[in-house]
Amino acid sequence: MTPAPDEDDLGTMQPQVFIGVERFGFWGGMSGVPAEEHARFYRLAGRSADEVFPVRFAAENGLVLGHCFAEVDGFYKTPDLRRVEVER
Repeated sequence: MTPAPDEDDLGTMQPQVFIGVERFGFWGGMSGVPAEEHARFYRLAGRSADEVFPVRFAAENGLVLGHCFAEVDGFYKTPDLRRVEVER
């Protein structure tokens, strides 16, 4: 993740998780994260959306400056830059 100047700014932080050698991001910008990627994530995690989310993450104190703690409720997109939608 990238430290953000504002708390809960997932668009800047863009948290990611690794399952084995596979990397998954939760921020999909305007187009979102494809449904196939959601399915692959759940399959490799061996869990359903309700078993995975919310995901809480944080950087260890002293490693970075800025906000490095947030909660992820699913896969995010900003279809019109005025609102954020969460998909599972």
